[in-house]
Amino acid sequence: MKKLVLLGMAAFVLGACGNSTQEQVEVDTKSSTEQVESTSQEVASVSEESSTQETDSNVIELNENVVDDGSIKAAIVSVEKYVDDIWGETIEVKFDVTNNTDNTVTVQARELSIDDRMVDDSIYYMSEEVSAGKSADVELIIQDTSGETELPELTGNFDMLLHVYSYDDETYDTLFESDYQVSTELN
Repeated sequence: MKKLVLLGMAAFVLGACGNSTQEQVEVDTKSSTEQVESTSQEVASVSEESSTQETDSNVIELNENVVDDGSIKAAIVSVEKYVDDIWGETIEVKFDVTNNTDNTVTVQARELSIDDRMVDDSIYYMSEEVSAGKSADVELIIQDTSGETELPELTGNFDMLLHVYSYDDETYDTLFESDYQVSTELN
């Protein structure tokens, strides 16, 4: 008899828990859906604002092959300097890089200079992995978020080392490493 009473009480408690949890889940789901829709609308609004915030843009189309040694092929596609309200002044150098090796490689920028003036390496970055036999759009970003360094004007020459390397994921031994001199005129 005690077992039946205990079993009945356990069924009653579990039944009571099940109903309130189901209602709570339905309420939370509706609330989450409303929050997601609201957030999506806010993101779309911010995206529209940020695309209209660009106030000044200067694009130099180059489409110039700068490296082609059989293993790596790279072309400078364009150089763009623009100012927006949030990030300030920015220079984007777009590359098209093809990896003809049998390994994934990482492509980085080193020793950058514009118009024979070295660019502070703390304000530029470029690091992109390109899988074996694939091509990728790689961007070099030059941007001073601190507001302490003036970005160079897009005149004269553009020089840098395109540092390309690959390493074994298990042993971290270098499989491939090479520096390619990249030079072009921005005028």
